Amino acid sequence: MAFGGGGSSTPETLAHTHSAVLSGDGGDLSETLTDMNGVPLYSLITDNSAAVAANTVNIATNAVDIGVNAADITELQTADIQLDSQVSTSDAVNGTTLTADLTVAANSDKILIVSANALGVFETISSVTFGAQSLTQEVTEIYGTNGRADLWYLVNPTAGTSTITVTWTASVGRRTMGGYSFYNVDQASPIGVTATDTGTNSPAGGNITPTTANSLIIDSIMWTAGSETELTLTPGYAIFIGGTDRNGGSQFKNPSATSANNAMVYNQLVGSTGSWSWVAMEIKRA
Repeated sequence: MAFGGGGSSTPETLAHTHSAVLSGDGGDLSETLTDMNGVPLYSLITDNSAAVAANTVNIATNAVDIGVNAADITELQTADIQLDSQVSTSDAVNGTTLTADLTVAANSDKILIVSANALGVFETISSVTFGAQSLTQEVTEIYGTNGRADLWYLVNPTAGTSTITVTWTASVGRRTMGGYSFYNVDQASPIGVTATDTGTNSPAGGNITPTTANSLIIDSIMWTAGSETELTLTPGYAIFIGGTDRNGGSQFKNPSATSANNAMVYNQLVGSTGSWSWVAMEIKRA
């Protein structure tokens, strides 16, 4: 150390230690300054528990958001079966075919369903085609010799407009045909359970119990008496077949559960001398 007017001095640096320690629970930050003898010169404790708690809440919120997004993705992947387009035609004059043009959109997981009916026939349907593609018969039923109801299907029909052609083995009486294009359908195993029934009393129709959640049920019915104005649908169903000379009908819906019977009933359809044949099948969701 120097004395005098022109002298200078250099401050001495005291020996010290500095430490910063995060407490075990992640809440507090402890900071301490001591001299060379270990005597504390400065100490500070910062409470970070609120910030840690806030971060914990944010992490939990993000986890919930991720779960919600995952549920949304699952819902998108398992959308209900949807109707794309439909067509129908009928003829009161004897013949061997019925035709109608249908446009199929370029949707994913498509299926084409054809309902066909004819009066007073032992003759069966020999083929159903959509353009150059052939459909498969799934279920058929006849009441004595009074008439037959059929359901046919085609997985992944070609997108675009083509002609549905139903061909019988010989000339038949009044006949009706209609086609549905659906999408969001299981392509590997599209058809579930089927059901059939016949009768002479009103109401006409039957019950079918789906085996797969959120599947769609569809039917086809032939009747020998009654008229279009007498046809009453089961509540919650849709119909597509029309025309003043028709003798067949069809309805469909997405049932809410697999455990409940889904009655498909046509009220006041036949008179005391009428008879009917009914078929139905389940279409499974993709």
